[in-house]
Amino acid sequence: MFSVYLGNIPVDVILEDIWINRKQLLMSESAEQGYGISTVIHLNGSRAYKLQLPFEDAIVHRMVRGQHRTCITSLGLFFSLLEW
Repeated sequence: MFSVYLGNIPVDVILEDIWINRKQLLMSESAEQGYGISTVIHLNGSRAYKLQLPFEDAIVHRMVRGQHRTCITSLGLFFSLLEW
């Protein structure tokens, strides 16, 4: 499972949306699509976001390379943050 932690975000900034491999992930639909997005609040009021999704998901890029057939999995992530 991929687990991505985007952290130390000031209290006046929120995560607006996430793009994964050029496809927008709507926060309201993340659970339906099998992705986990959670907010972590720190003691100083700042926050972090944690994104989890399975390696087997269709949005994950896979490539098999080399003589030993090594499987490489990757994600292209773009986080849009909004200051308010």
